[in-house]
Amino acid sequence: MIATSQARTGCAGEVEAALRALLVPTRAEDGCEEYLLYRELARADRFFMLERWHEDAALTRHPATPRRETLRERLEGCVEQLSVARLQRIE
Repeated sequence: MIATSQARTGCAGEVEAALRALLVPTRAEDGCEEYLLYRELARADRFFMLERWHEDAALTRHPATPRRETLRERLEGCVEQLSVARLQRIE
């Protein structure tokens, strides 16, 4: 899965800090195999979270964690656009 967050002008630092705060606790979640944060080189206000989960059930549990609600509250008004793409590995 790839989640893309486009920060509003002047909010890139807050968005990055909020996303960084998710890294360690999310990596400790049951079923999390990979949880990586990237920033687009050409646009410092666009962030990508690359997630890999052992099974769909683990991915389903992930958004229900209390820290996800905290993230939503913290980033309210700071994220211009958020998109999520679930991917299927081909090779």
